[in-house]
Amino acid sequence: MWNCLLVGIASVFGPFVSAGPLDESKSALNSNPFIIIAQSAESADPIVNQFDTVNDKQSTENVQIVTSATVKKDTKDKSADTSHNKENSSNTSRDPLKTKTNENTASEQLPIIPDNSHWKILTSFNLSSSLPVVKYRSSLTGLTIVLARAESPIVNGYFCLATEATDNDGLPHTLEHLIFLGSEDYPYKEVLDLLANRCLADRTNAWTDTDHTCYTVYTAGPSGFLHILPVYLDHILYPTLREEDYLTEVHHVNGEGQDAGVVYSEMQGVEQSTANIMYFALAKKLYPNSGYHAETGGYLQNLRNSTSILKVREYHKKFYRPENLVLTITGRIDEQELFDTLRKTEEKVLRKRAIQPSNSFQRPWQAPLEKIDLQEDLIFEIEYPSDDETIGNVAVAWRLPEQISENIEMLEAYKLVMKYLTTTQVSPFEVAFVETSDPLATSVSSDTLEIKEPSLLIEFENVPVDRIDEVIPKMERVLKKIVKDGPEKFDLERISNFIDREVINNLKEIENSPHLFLPDASVLDMLYGEKPDHLQKFVTSSQLNKKFLEKNSTFWVNLIQDVFINNFKVAIKGKPSMEKVKELTTKEEDRIKKQVDSLGPDGLKEKGNIIDNAIESQILPGMDVLKKVPLGDVETIQFRSFESYNRTHNENGLFDFKDIPFKIHIENVNSNFVQFYIFLNTQTLTLRQKMLLPLLLDLWLVSPIKKNGVLTNIEKVVKRRTKTLLHIDNSLGFSGSTFSPGAYGDALIIEAQAERKKFAKAINFLSDAINYPHLTTLKVNTTAANILNNIPSLRLSSTDVLRSLHDGLYFSNDSNIHHTSFLRQKKFLDGILDTIKTRPQSVTDELYGMIRKLATPENAFVYLATDADELIQHFGSGLPLLHSLFNASAETDLSSTAERYVVKSEYEYRKADQNAPRHVAFGVGGTESCYLKQSVLYNNTDWTHEEVADIRVMLQYLSDRMYDEVRGQGLTYGVSMSASVTEGRLTLSLTRSSRLFEAYKTVQEILKRYLENEDLWDETLVDSAKGSIIYSWTEKEETVEDMVGQTVKAYMRGTDSKYNRQFVRALGRVKLGDIRAAAQRILPQFLSEYSTQTVIVCNPASVIDIVKDFSEFGIELKTYKALEDTFLADQ
Repeated sequence: MWNCLLVGIASVFGPFVSAGPLDESKSALNSNPFIIIAQSAESADPIVNQFDTVNDKQSTENVQIVTSATVKKDTKDKSADTSHNKENSSNTSRDPLKTKTNENTASEQLPIIPDNSHWKILTSFNLSSSLPVVKYRSSLTGLTIVLARAESPIVNGYFCLATEATDNDGLPHTLEHLIFLGSEDYPYKEVLDLLANRCLADRTNAWTDTDHTCYTVYTAGPSGFLHILPVYLDHILYPTLREEDYLTEVHHVNGEGQDAGVVYSEMQGVEQSTANIMYFALAKKLYPNSGYHAETGGYLQNLRNSTSILKVREYHKKFYRPENLVLTITGRIDEQELFDTLRKTEEKVLRKRAIQPSNSFQRPWQAPLEKIDLQEDLIFEIEYPSDDETIGNVAVAWRLPEQISENIEMLEAYKLVMKYLTTTQVSPFEVAFVETSDPLATSVSSDTLEIKEPSLLIEFENVPVDRIDEVIPKMERVLKKIVKDGPEKFDLERISNFIDREVINNLKEIENSPHLFLPDASVLDMLYGEKPDHLQKFVTSSQLNKKFLEKNSTFWVNLIQDVFINNFKVAIKGKPSMEKVKELTTKEEDRIKKQVDSLGPDGLKEKGNIIDNAIESQILPGMDVLKKVPLGDVETIQFRSFESYNRTHNENGLFDFKDIPFKIHIENVNSNFVQFYIFLNTQTLTLRQKMLLPLLLDLWLVSPIKKNGVLTNIEKVVKRRTKTLLHIDNSLGFSGSTFSPGAYGDALIIEAQAERKKFAKAINFLSDAINYPHLTTLKVNTTAANILNNIPSLRLSSTDVLRSLHDGLYFSNDSNIHHTSFLRQKKFLDGILDTIKTRPQSVTDELYGMIRKLATPENAFVYLATDADELIQHFGSGLPLLHSLFNASAETDLSSTAERYVVKSEYEYRKADQNAPRHVAFGVGGTESCYLKQSVLYNNTDWTHEEVADIRVMLQYLSDRMYDEVRGQGLTYGVSMSASVTEGRLTLSLTRSSRLFEAYKTVQEILKRYLENEDLWDETLVDSAKGSIIYSWTEKEETVEDMVGQTVKAYMRGTDSKYNRQFVRALGRVKLGDIRAAAQRILPQFLSEYSTQTVIVCNPASVIDIVKDFSEFGIELKTYKALEDTFLADQ
């Protein structure tokens, strides 16, 4: 299965996504590939021939591989009429035996590719002594491979094609979805995912960007990757593209006259978002009459009226061909095995070309771009729907005059100067707009549109609407002042620090995670590279930054003047509009009513029959198909090694812990860097102090330092921090945010990273930042105001409101989750601002009191990960540097330091009364989709209990079935079930649903079926579910940093440091009977309104119907007109 991600080419508008959710891929590109089993030239059954000899050494030669620079599909007859296509797609094309006759005849006349000599090296270079990168191209088919042989338990595959749209029909995106619904050799729905899972891969995935489409697959180990690759490539190059699949996956009108479809649901969730509206309005001005402002996801009206399966087929024929496909792979892959695997795919390409020669390939994005020739700045306004009219956004762009490939190095200089302008609280724009007594924005960010002719973008977020016209003039004054002040006042040291950090971070990624940057560079080379050395330049761009260390201040000041002052700019002011919300709601209601009236009873019945027939025509692969791919062996997964040390586990007395005044744990890992986790327990705080935590977190580590009466201003602190640390952050719980603590949210966690050689400097800085922050009333006031200005955007976010309500139903008022919720913080911080006006020192005194209470040795726990031998060699086995990390007011008691550090788990904060209320529905303007979370209690608190693995596999199995039956009918974009031992609940989630009640009803039917009929549980599908979740947990240790993150979480859970990999193996031991037993215990809870808690968020106009529909299940949804009326406002 796949989670489509439609990525906008800019992320400047917050986490800009033009359609689709953020993916958990490891690259800025984001996608997951598919699987195809190769067909031999002698057999009409690709599956049987491929896998009868699966244990034979030669079996890999019977597998086909395709790379991401060479995709071609010309199996459809473009002259065929619609009815003929429909007939073929629903019948003939589903039978692989009926499509091979002509092909096999032709293949007898073609030579088999005898060896791998046709793979030519285009370029090769070393990123390090152990990481070579090689780019190959097939002289026979044009397929291209970019391979980096990284030492990692995960093999990452990115199969990318250059795709270009000229309208808003969404052809790139709709095709991306349809690729997954079957291929010539594998004409079955879900076959890619099910086979991928057996290869220890997660769900296949893909994303559509403005200028390319990418498919990804990540497997635990190389064997599974080679098995799945040919299947995936067959789907990419030779998909079935049936009209029936188009109806369910893209768009249809159901028997009630409502529009639905997976793509349609997805786009409903993003079309009217602030980011979407502002990005496309800006892109249209920057790149007129080009594909760079086309909505590749498809506008809703286009999906209803213009987009068609015929257009999709023609689009596939034009762009999905081997010459346009580049396959980027990182991991432990042998080139010759890879070429052998690709051989059958290439042979199929050659057979196809012999039957029907392809047209000459025209590389996308080659037409010259229209110049905008501005004679003055182009500044315009646009409105977007919003229930809050107080906060807007401003984005400013400068289009560069040269092509990206003409001066790759110079693009890095532009990025550096934008970081200088916007990054850290001492940057010119942050000082002028955010870190001021009169803030105009809550943040200023920058980004680069890395396309044929790049643009530089700066965005000012959460600007008061009544002051939005002040932003651009003030920005101009700041830029002109930098130039006027000249080189003498330019902070050359700060930009040099940025360069050093970029270079070191890149070296860190090269050390263990090339998948974080290689795919992005490979795509840029595919799209815009003109010379063989361009791949290396794109890949090593961060290392190229070193040359700019030689540049003086004059260079940077001139650059600012030439780019940002001498060039005309394009700027957009985004203003919220409540009227737009009403207008869109009314317009959609009227459109649906007219559509229902126009169809009439007979027309509605016909629409219902059409979609029912389409769903019925979709065929799942049989067990004989799935079993041809062997289930991956968990025991063969190669994890990185590490050893744990603390006071009770200190093999050979490696460390001398006796004088360290706090609890400590050290992981010995193979790395040149040191990772710090510093835990401070907030349970010691009063209720009011806990309410102050979001404010303290935003102040503590980013303040000036005052030590021994000497004040170090923030400029010097930032420079010291940048030179010393690669990263520093603080949060409540793991990965928590300002208004949403993460797991173990009672812990204030300071996370930092540094080069090991800078360990002493890192400890000294952390000590000073933790113990000696200098808080000023001005800074406290500014920070509180900025936090408040972020709240309106959260109120407009369906997902944020959904999460807040879901947590509010479940967690008690004693939890940090309750204390930090954005609604409570709004009221509390308004009061803080009032207090500052009358008693300014009292607030800073409170914050200092919190720091003194939190930052004590007895309240702290320090977790380190680095090369232990090197650490001891340079800093001693007793690590005396650590003694000064916290101030101790008196003689520290070391008697308890051998005990385990314990922080409450979230399940301990359950509400005593789970019925007040139990089910809630709330309307959020600006969204056209619905979202649901429904949870039940899970009372096991032991992470090592064997049922944890059983339940997770069971929920994965059901999620897979729901994905097929619920998403497959086009009722929702996302559907899943999950378990949280930390929170003590199991959760069903439906996201971006166009037909929420139908989706939920189908989910209930699935749960009842599997509860009432145990024979429905299929062992082969259980294996696929196991493979998927095994990969997900293996991936958690893909890099050294990932592995360390898992070991520290294991500690907080009270388990062995190696819990994650132990759990992976436990998943492999789950049996069919275990899942059946788990289902009998768990599923009845999801079928009762008395044991579930439900939250639904949708458009306000849909709330009444939702309430009525869900009453059929006995779920009485309580509604509220405003968030202030809900339980979130409780004290």
